[in-house]
Amino acid sequence: LEEFVKSPFHNKQSSVINLYTRIKKFAPEFTSSKLLRDNLWSTIFPGKEYNYGIMKNLIYDLTKLTEEFISITYGTKNELRNSLNIIRFLNERSKIKLAEKYLEKADKKIGHSEKTDSEFYKNKSDIEKVKISILFSGISDEHKVKTGIEFEKSNKYLIESFLVSMLEHYVMICNINKIHKTGIQTPLLEEILRFISVNELYLENFYIKVYYDILLLDRTRDEKYYYRLKKILSGLGDTFPADFRYAVWVNISNYIAFRYHSGEDNMITEHFELNKLSLEKKIYGEKGEEQFFMTCFITYFNVAVRLKEYDWAEVFIKENYKKLNVKAHEDIFNYCLADLYTHKKNFLKANEHLSKVKKLHEPNMKYGLKMTTLIVYYELGWFESSVNAAETFRHLLDNEKNIQDVIKEKFRKFIKGYLILLEMNNNKDDDTKMKFAKFISGTEGITSAQWLIRKARELGVEI
Repeated sequence: LEEFVKSPFHNKQSSVINLYTRIKKFAPEFTSSKLLRDNLWSTIFPGKEYNYGIMKNLIYDLTKLTEEFISITYGTKNELRNSLNIIRFLNERSKIKLAEKYLEKADKKIGHSEKTDSEFYKNKSDIEKVKISILFSGISDEHKVKTGIEFEKSNKYLIESFLVSMLEHYVMICNINKIHKTGIQTPLLEEILRFISVNELYLENFYIKVYYDILLLDRTRDEKYYYRLKKILSGLGDTFPADFRYAVWVNISNYIAFRYHSGEDNMITEHFELNKLSLEKKIYGEKGEEQFFMTCFITYFNVAVRLKEYDWAEVFIKENYKKLNVKAHEDIFNYCLADLYTHKKNFLKANEHLSKVKKLHEPNMKYGLKMTTLIVYYELGWFESSVNAAETFRHLLDNEKNIQDVIKEKFRKFIKGYLILLEMNNNKDDDTKMKFAKFISGTEGITSAQWLIRKARELGVEI
């Protein structure tokens, strides 16, 4: 940026350079009182009376230079876009042979591109538009530019770019709506899906086909789309963008999770196999294998624990927790080990790790922590603390909005059964036992129902 500001091609004002140089001395905090406007003025224009208008203009000019620097810096990263600008420049000056030479290079370069996203098809469209502009340049006929073909190609690539971009956008919106219950509207989605259904040639585009199937899976819940997408996921190599591979995995994973939480217990095994596949292919974050999303990490762990794959879960935690956000990875490490030791019935060790958890942001993790706390407190005989923890959990559920109601309800049912269980520990009469037996037998979809039943049987309840 300093070299850019000092370049006479972009800036010829020495006072703007002086302003930048003075500000830079206080980076990166920028907290010094010497950065006040009148103090800066006195170092740039020593001995001159402060002029608000001039100072304002200097700041404006430096801001515009910085914006221009950002724009150019980001723009130069797109080599193809730069090539197209050179071709347009040459064409405008009737340097057709040279323009076609650059065009051939650009066409070849994009043909070998590995990232065939919406930008790819936009670039393809722009190349065809440039060909058209050369066609109408007046002397293009002398260089035998093919007529007509470029029109159709340009339109096709432009539509493909639009469809890839829009479908990707709607996949993202559908995920946000499911996870955060935002209710963002998608008024154009029906039209786009209908357009694709009657123009099936666009399904030859791999990205369009994948996003199209993801959206149909979300809408229809038809498992054929799941198996189709799972097969695609199995074949996705690391040449595909990390965010695209993640989008495929997270959507089919959400589909399986929804079926499991809706009562299809056999889906847990499928979910575990799917998780192992994505771990093997290093698909667990939009930025690639170096970073694990918290929610994905917890999903891997929870699924393994539900299947009693305790050794796998422990190895997974210890090998991968440092790929999480550095501000949260110790909390999640302790949260997972607390849950794991709870399942392994080492409750003192579990409580030791619970006490080390400082803060969890994800709603599902907060719920998991509360569940583990309730079970550990009960197993250690801390019944008074158990009642308080159950009430705290209930209030958390009432106030939390960013989680599906079907999952909330399963936790609420557990709390109700848990409180009856605590009541039985204080009062082992037949009425309380019947109350619990009636609740368990008449209620479906209780989280950790087997644990509740096991504890009740230990107190003599017949179920």
